[in-house]
Amino acid sequence: MPAIPITLFCNEQVQSKHFDSVMPIQHPRFNLMDKVLLMNSSPYENTLFLDTDTYVCDSFEELFTLLDKFDLALAHSTYRAVYRVNGIPDSFPEFNTGVMLFKKSPQIKQLFADWLALYERDVGKEQQWLTPFGIVTKVDSNLNDQPAFREAVYNSRVRVANLTSEYNCRFESPGFVHNTVKILHGRHPNPRMIANTINADRSRRTHIMKWGTLKVACGHDGRRNHFDLVKWSLHYRGLWATVALIAQRLRDRFRKP
Repeated sequence: MPAIPITLFCNEQVQSKHFDSVMPIQHPRFNLMDKVLLMNSSPYENTLFLDTDTYVCDSFEELFTLLDKFDLALAHSTYRAVYRVNGIPDSFPEFNTGVMLFKKSPQIKQLFADWLALYERDVGKEQQWLTPFGIVTKVDSNLNDQPAFREAVYNSRVRVANLTSEYNCRFESPGFVHNTVKILHGRHPNPRMIANTINADRSRRTHIMKWGTLKVACGHDGRRNHFDLVKWSLHYRGLWATVALIAQRLRDRFRKP
C-alpha cells in the first residue's frame, strides 16, 4: 500500500515511527465527546478516521477513490439503531462512526458541526432505547455518538457511500464477509490472530464470537466448498482466469502477516 500519512490525536506526548504527527488534545473529556469535537481538525484533504479499537489487516488505498464521487463513506451499525430519534424512519439506520472516510469541504464541516450540536443537546438527557422487550427510557452516562450522527446525516445533503463489512468488520458481533477483510473493528488481546482466522478463507463466510474465540463458517451449511467454487469460476471466468485466481489466493494465504 502506498505510504499514507498518519496523525494520532492524543492527550499525551507520543513518539513513534508509526505516526507522522501527533495532535495534542487540550482539556480532554475522556469520553466520546472528544471524538466529535475533533472531527473537523483533520490536517488532511481526504481522511480515513479510525477508532482506537481498529486493526488494519490489508491494503485499503482503493477506499480513497470513493471521494471522487462522494463526500463521506462509512458502514451501517450492526445494531442498526440503538435509540429512537423522532422524525427519522427505521429504514434509515445508524452508521458506525468508528471507521469514517471523508473529504474536507464546507458540507462536511457543517455536518460535523451539526453532529456536535445534536450530541451536546442529547448528552445527559433521557433517550428512548430500542430493546427486544420494547422501548426503554433512560439516561446513558456515556451516550453513544451515533444517534446524533444519524440525525445530522439524515437532515444534510452530503453524498454518503455505504462501506461493506470488509472495511469495518465488527467481529465481536455475528456477521457476513466476502473476500479479504481489510479493517477489523473491536477489542481483542490478539487482533492479528483474529485477522488470520477471518482471512484464512476468502470465500463467502459468516463469523461469530464464542467465549472469546472467533468461529468462521464458509460455504453451504458451514462446510468449505472449494470444489463448488472452482466449478463456478471455471464456468463464469474460464480456465486461465481461474488458475490465476487460485494462484493469487494461495499467495495471499501463505503470505506472512
